[in-house]
Amino acid sequence: MQPRLVALFTLAFVLYVVASLGAAGVALDASVIAVAVVAAASALTPQWLSRATAAVDTVAGTPGARSVTWLGTVLALGLAAYLARSAHTMSGEMLCALALPAAAVLVLQLALRVPDLPPRLPRRLPWVLAAVAIAALGGLLGFCAALPPIWLGSRALIAPAGWANAPLWAASVCAGFGLLVRLARRRLGSDARALAANLWAAVGTVCSALALIVHPLGARHWAIAFGAGALLLGHAWTLSPDRVRVASAWTRELIASSLAIAAAAGLLAGLERAGLSLPPLALTIPFTILFVLARHGLRLLAARAFAPHGGGLLQAIREARSAAYGADDYAEFAARLLRPLRRAGRLPETTPRLISFDPPRVSTLDAAGLARTAEQALPHALAARLQQQPGEILVRSELAMLLPRRPDLAPLVRALDELDALCVVPMVASGELEGALLVARGARRDVLTLEELDALDRLAAQLAPVARGYMSLERTRLRADVLRGERDALSLRSEELSNELFELRQQGAAVRAGLGAPVPERDPVQYSGSMRALADHLTRVAPQHMPVLLCAETGIALAPIAQSIHRASGRLQEPFVILDGAELNATAVLERLCGVGSAAEAKPGLLELIGRGSLLLLDVCALSSEVQLLLAEVFEERCIRPLRSNASIPFHGRVIATARRPLPELIEAGALVPELARWFTNTSYRVPPLRERPEDLESLLLLALDRASRVLGKPAVGVEAEALKVLIEYDWPGNETELVNVVERAATRVQGERIAYRDLPRLAYGSAESGGGSFAEQERDILRRALQRASGDRTQAARALGLKRQMFIEKLTKLGIDDPASADN
Repeated sequence: MQPRLVALFTLAFVLYVVASLGAAGVALDASVIAVAVVAAASALTPQWLSRATAAVDTVAGTPGARSVTWLGTVLALGLAAYLARSAHTMSGEMLCALALPAAAVLVLQLALRVPDLPPRLPRRLPWVLAAVAIAALGGLLGFCAALPPIWLGSRALIAPAGWANAPLWAASVCAGFGLLVRLARRRLGSDARALAANLWAAVGTVCSALALIVHPLGARHWAIAFGAGALLLGHAWTLSPDRVRVASAWTRELIASSLAIAAAAGLLAGLERAGLSLPPLALTIPFTILFVLARHGLRLLAARAFAPHGGGLLQAIREARSAAYGADDYAEFAARLLRPLRRAGRLPETTPRLISFDPPRVSTLDAAGLARTAEQALPHALAARLQQQPGEILVRSELAMLLPRRPDLAPLVRALDELDALCVVPMVASGELEGALLVARGARRDVLTLEELDALDRLAAQLAPVARGYMSLERTRLRADVLRGERDALSLRSEELSNELFELRQQGAAVRAGLGAPVPERDPVQYSGSMRALADHLTRVAPQHMPVLLCAETGIALAPIAQSIHRASGRLQEPFVILDGAELNATAVLERLCGVGSAAEAKPGLLELIGRGSLLLLDVCALSSEVQLLLAEVFEERCIRPLRSNASIPFHGRVIATARRPLPELIEAGALVPELARWFTNTSYRVPPLRERPEDLESLLLLALDRASRVLGKPAVGVEAEALKVLIEYDWPGNETELVNVVERAATRVQGERIAYRDLPRLAYGSAESGGGSFAEQERDILRRALQRASGDRTQAARALGLKRQMFIEKLTKLGIDDPASADN
């Protein structure tokens, strides 16, 4: 049967009963009219509950609206029967006996299934069936008590008088069991929304129970009307989403107002009994004053007693909403927002957090209540969930309840536990996720209520635009800091370039001609007798313009010796330029030395650019025969002839050449053309290797230590006696280059202030025996050991000896060491 059709029949029955009462001469006072109005409104429940029906059936998937509709119908019939019973009609008594248990069964059914079916409530409840059976038995006994006597012959069967109260007691048992289910709903696992909706039905059931208790004391019609209306409204409002949101607040207000009315009325009644008699109109003012004062105090008590967690979080939300405005920057905004939330946790270690995603920041409070913002990454599961569902509040308790059915939520719940989070409230502005507010659990162990979640949602919606503004300012500040840092870096770089430009401008004609920066000046170390003898010879030959040939083994630094010749020759103010003959091919060397004289590509050479300066020509043997003959011609004629030109340019400079073997061996091997070799006959000088001048070793070692400290950016270190002894006794076949490499590796390893023996690398090649034999044998031995140490890597071996790779390969070819295998042999 359609609910609306049932409502029409029920309403017609209520109107018929009221009309019958008037016809029977029953006085229709205000209390009777109140019961009739409540009955009529209950009959029309399907009309004003149609929207709630669609909402609940769609959202909750329960037949709650249909059950409330039947509850309204049964209450309408019961109230009509109650009015008919007051006229002492048998039909009224019979209908009352059936309607009261039916209403109690519907209340129990609603308690079990509306607003939800608690997950921890067993599906089969024998005691529920027992309660229904008790209600049915009570209704049957009441129905029998309302029947007239049944005659069996001359004997009348009359039901006991106590059976008339059976429907009331049976309905009380059934409705009481339903009330217990509602009061235990939190423990049965209902969520926050269901608990908030459940509150309306519980309040309605309690009010109806109070009405039944007050019913025998007087004002029966008013009590019945109030109890029926409260019961129906409580269950109807359970289905209204808007009413659900304010259930907790309205319940506390109802409790405070009821107690305030009772307190004010009781106080006035006490005054009247004390002999203070006032007219009814004069009692209005003191009653209102007493009511307002009592309600204000009772509101605070109700909040402490009935609000979730003593109302601490709700109070913190109100304080945060009002305090977050007017902050000067993002840090102060975070502090104003987080302080009330920390107080709500009731523990000093409670740590609420304000999270922003652009820039990624997490703000917390220190012990002084000041905000501390740091770049702290959120757990991946939490960040991903916020990005996927930016408008959803993540409640830890609700997610934990879903774990048995959703194992994929385990990382998210674990992340919330690690952060001690009660919930995480996203802050969305203009459809974009700006950040989130993490509410810490602190001392709280009960779950969040719908009232608190709704307050948090409103707080986030209200403060999200404000947070977005502060975050925009923070992004602007960070960008300004980055630009300021870039500006400072550019300023520093500009200053460095200016200093470099100043130095380049001070380098003289060679730099202006594009010859490159000169080698830093360093006096050669010459404490040994052999080096002092060499210095005497070079000092005497330095003022001459004759070319000089310096012959030395691999690894000896010849640039300082050549610079000492340059300084002693009176050419100190002139350029000193270095050219490696092994780096360029024959044509390139000719162009670099002599220049190009054609009009289209005129370019001066080094011999012209150095003027009266000096040219250090490294490895003269690597020059081709054509270039060697050209040098011999320049020495002979003291003039330069550029390529592709017939011009002749005077040559006033000085050439200092180097070679890795003595001049006789170079001539014998054909490494120098005779025309050039004769210019070095009287000016060829052998630079003694490091093994022949141990007196210089300590000074070279100190220089190498200073250089290693500057290169590695470490403080200067010394050398312990044991390590120094090992370094001095070593014969250094790689000479100064090997010394520098060994010191750099030791300086890298050292942990203290001095290099110990354990810090020295293994000195694998070179020994005292390498000093014997010819120069070629010594060089061959050095190359072999370098290859062995580098595991056959020619590039690494050449770098260890301070040679160019191409020169190293040429030496291997000349000495018959073509591959690592031959070196091992």
